[in-house]
Amino acid sequence: DTPLSSWGVKSACVLPQSMTREHIVEQTTETVFLADELNLLILTYSTSYRGRAAFLPRIDIRSIWEERRPDYDVHWDEERRVLALRRIDHPERTSEDDYPVWVAFASDCPVEFSPEPGYRQTTYTKDAARRAMGWAVPYAPGRLEFRFEGDDQFAASAAFSVAVGDELDETVELAARGIKEEFALYDRKMRRVSDTMEELGVAMRDRDYRNSLMWSAASIDGLIMNQLGRGIFAGLHWFPSYWGRDTFICLPGACLVRGEFETAREVLETFASMQETDAASPHLGRIPNLAMPGETHYNTADGTWWFVREACEYVRYTGDVEFADRILPSVEVALEGALEKRVDEDALLRHGQAETWMDAGGESSPHSPRGDRAVEVQVLWYTALRSGAEIAGLVGRGDLHERWTKLAETVRESFERMFWDEHRARLHDHLDPDGTPDGKLRPNQVFAVTVPWNELLPRGKQEEVVRLVSETCVLPHGVASLAPSDPGFHPRHLDLDRYHFDEAYHNGDVWVRLTGPVVSAYVKLGLVEAAWEQTKVLSELLYDEGAAGTLPELRNGVPPEAGVNVAGAVSQAWSLAEFLRNFYQDYLGVVPDVPRGELRFRPALPRDLAWAQASVRVGKGRVSVFCDVADDGRSGRFSVSSDRSSPRLLVRFEAPVPLTESVRDDTVGAESILEPDGGLVFRVFEGAHGWEAEVSVAPRAGSDER
Repeated sequence: DTPLSSWGVKSACVLPQSMTREHIVEQTTETVFLADELNLLILTYSTSYRGRAAFLPRIDIRSIWEERRPDYDVHWDEERRVLALRRIDHPERTSEDDYPVWVAFASDCPVEFSPEPGYRQTTYTKDAARRAMGWAVPYAPGRLEFRFEGDDQFAASAAFSVAVGDELDETVELAARGIKEEFALYDRKMRRVSDTMEELGVAMRDRDYRNSLMWSAASIDGLIMNQLGRGIFAGLHWFPSYWGRDTFICLPGACLVRGEFETAREVLETFASMQETDAASPHLGRIPNLAMPGETHYNTADGTWWFVREACEYVRYTGDVEFADRILPSVEVALEGALEKRVDEDALLRHGQAETWMDAGGESSPHSPRGDRAVEVQVLWYTALRSGAEIAGLVGRGDLHERWTKLAETVRESFERMFWDEHRARLHDHLDPDGTPDGKLRPNQVFAVTVPWNELLPRGKQEEVVRLVSETCVLPHGVASLAPSDPGFHPRHLDLDRYHFDEAYHNGDVWVRLTGPVVSAYVKLGLVEAAWEQTKVLSELLYDEGAAGTLPELRNGVPPEAGVNVAGAVSQAWSLAEFLRNFYQDYLGVVPDVPRGELRFRPALPRDLAWAQASVRVGKGRVSVFCDVADDGRSGRFSVSSDRSSPRLLVRFEAPVPLTESVRDDTVGAESILEPDGGLVFRVFEGAHGWEAEVSVAPRAGSDER
């Protein structure tokens, strides 16, 4: 009759695959883990206590939009000692898109079910602070009673499994399987998560940063799901569903840099299968902004262009031309649908007031209206046209390649002419429907600097953009969605006596994922140490605040005087993915283009790293890179080697110099062919005639070749 609760936890150990909490009560420890590929949660208890105990299930159906108190149908399987129940108002599974219907509880010790049906008014403290999902009435069917028994010299134990499924028998069987295979399931999960972390192949002098990268890999892996086909949950606990925009911002860091090519392909195919193809629809060609069982919404102007961009980036990493041929029809529907329905006379893309990523409040009452031509939407539209043209060219569709390439050039010219503010040397945030430019200082224009292929702005204008964003939106603790100098800036995410939290969402809240493009822009322009300062903030955040081992969605625009500075979802996919991407694509500077047979190698290590190495999957093989910079920054050794399955690659090496200066105005480089099972060594040094770079062929293992 003494309940275990979080208030009585003495210590907790969080691992990538599980969590163990030590309670004050009777030296009781509790371990929780989710099994791989099964709708199964397993809890185990170890205690010095002997005697009667009970496990009390509570079924909580909390909704963001409504509060429910449904009735339940309860089944007690006397023979197998398994409790199962379902909501009476929930229909039986009728299609692949419905949620599971049943939940079942099993134990590894003899249990008796004592029915005590009822509802328990419950307050959820953190959500109550948001005044959303803060109160509910969970249903308690009764008690699963048992005894802790055994020799007093050893701890007594009990295990429970919780399963969900579509049919009663199936769910009961799964719960029973969780008990029978508890140790095997845990071992399988532990080994797979361990492999996930080790396959990064990361080593460096900064051990904390290395571990934070490994934790990020494990945490993003925990958000890759199979709900409607393979996809990525946007975040927990607010966003356990597929969001198109989030998914494809995530894809490079979540999958490509980690070598999860098969998962990346499946994610692309999942969203392609949900694309709007109805010619009469105003959303023709769009992929979903939000997809969950039974619901699909197409209210986003940019998610589709992230999708097209990542289809191209996937092909560049893998060389999968067969996929390029399969995905081209989806790309064509997307681009041609937009050209037919949503493009103005200057080839720029029109959209609604709340169809950008700053969508809080929706079209009916947007808190950050940015219609009808937002700066980052035009950047993504340009990138999508370039990406589509590249895919079309790879599969022999010269007509589409030529058409989309010309259109991209028209967009580039229109963008620079209509968005560049010559007097203030900056880009407009958006154009109003009547063409009036909006000058709010937001970080969105930084995306014009991070176009992954084909420059959109001249170098000088890129530098002005980065300078402006750095001076106005980049804060010591992250990147704000609106400059603090703006009269509409909201300093705290939660200040409900003054405004709803959605009003702060894109008007002051710091978005953790925005550190990604800012770091990319900094590194591109040689501001490596400034980039590293922002990266260190996230590495420390991952350990010291919020949920252990992951990164949140938000932080306050102005940090509180005391307490943690995290908000929104406790684990956000694009925050984690961008953190990973920055290491591989920016600091290591490894970007493959397998169809062209090229690999860009542009390392830019901050002083704190000094040396780093990692393994990157390229095509059907792997490439390993090693970077080592002398403490004085006057020389460096950079090697790249491949395994036997790797394609033949032209490695284009470029190093900004000096090697440890925070601002670099010059570069040196070299290029050479990397054969399968081969290696190259690039040396950078300051010679008598300035900075030089040289390349040599590394010997194969056990060979005298050079």
